[in-house]
Amino acid sequence: MAANRWIGFTIVFLASITIAMNQFKVPPVMVEMMGALNLDMIAGGMVISVYALTVIILVFPAAFVLSRIGAKTTGLVAIGCSAVGPLMGVLTSNFHLLLISRVIEGVGSAFISVVAPTIIARSFNAQERGKPMGIWAGWVPIGVVLIFNLAVPLCTIFGGWRSLWWCCAGLNTIFFILFLICIEKDTPASVSRSDTQKTGNGLSAFTNVAILALGMAFFGTAFRDVGFSTWAPKYFQDVLCIGASRANFLNSFAYLVQLVGTIVGGMLIDRGVSRKVLLMVSGVSTAVVAAFSFSLHALWILPFMFVVGLMAGFIVISCFTGAAGESADPSEIPWAVAIANFGCFLAIMIAPVAVGAMVESKGWGAGTLVVEIGAMVVILSGLVYARFSRCEKNMAPASEGDFQGC
Repeated sequence: MAANRWIGFTIVFLASITIAMNQFKVPPVMVEMMGALNLDMIAGGMVISVYALTVIILVFPAAFVLSRIGAKTTGLVAIGCSAVGPLMGVLTSNFHLLLISRVIEGVGSAFISVVAPTIIARSFNAQERGKPMGIWAGWVPIGVVLIFNLAVPLCTIFGGWRSLWWCCAGLNTIFFILFLICIEKDTPASVSRSDTQKTGNGLSAFTNVAILALGMAFFGTAFRDVGFSTWAPKYFQDVLCIGASRANFLNSFAYLVQLVGTIVGGMLIDRGVSRKVLLMVSGVSTAVVAAFSFSLHALWILPFMFVVGLMAGFIVISCFTGAAGESADPSEIPWAVAIANFGCFLAIMIAPVAVGAMVESKGWGAGTLVVEIGAMVVILSGLVYARFSRCEKNMAPASEGDFQGC
């Protein structure tokens, strides 16, 4: 039985990674795609932002859909959309149809973000759940690292930016079949009763200022992160004359370090370092370093990426552990996580277009000013969180019903 649940977890985890690859396949081929489709930087940013807009719209309804049709069926919808979307995108040269394909792909991210934690929660008891949840939390950074470093080899071997779309369509098709075969069918009725009870009580998360502050912090770090990483490969290639393959590796390095930051940040929290300290230190450090975003010398790219990646990891782990710890009761937890994800994808929707528009009209230096907004939001969030956090005021162990406690 233990082996079966880990097999199921592995399929869910790998399927989540392929969905993250789907989301972030645009930046590493942005230059080539813009040239092939005759897009300006604003239109290029929209290819990313429309995906995020879809997730924003669906992040809360996704939980309702899961309660009605069950985790397995919802998961099949998520992975199915993540296969159909890129297949549609690869077969069109029409910009508007490409945007529609990105909307379909966005459904996959919105649904998998509620499906995966639900399947993990039902497969592992409270004492065992931390390890698989912690592993699954790396699905986005791992997906980003993979797609950024596979982009140039795939384009070279198979020809052009569309090869990434073919790759994502194929991988998601494989995981759709594995998910269908290996994931146990659940009973929607039982899920519905459970979720209905949680929803009625959990809406208090929307009036919990500490949880809202964490959502704002997630917005800030995602705004800085995606605002920079969307256009960094183009900056590296156009301004610093770095080849496409190395430019994509350098851009992905921050996400590699972010994984380390998440682990180290979790260890620091376990050892008693408060989240308000991590948020404030990370926000200030990022604000200082991010001031050089689009004026970097080639020699300073890796140190820059190391710092911003490590700080982003600290912020992400603070937000996810804080979402559970700040919840007054277990029913708030899924809504607290949804609030954090909403903040993240709101930033992903806004930042690429905002930075792209500013760079196109005012130059790369102006793009840096936009990126800095994210770091400032993290600092402000840290101050609000420190003021209203119940965990910072009461460090007593959380009750057994809490997901992770303070």
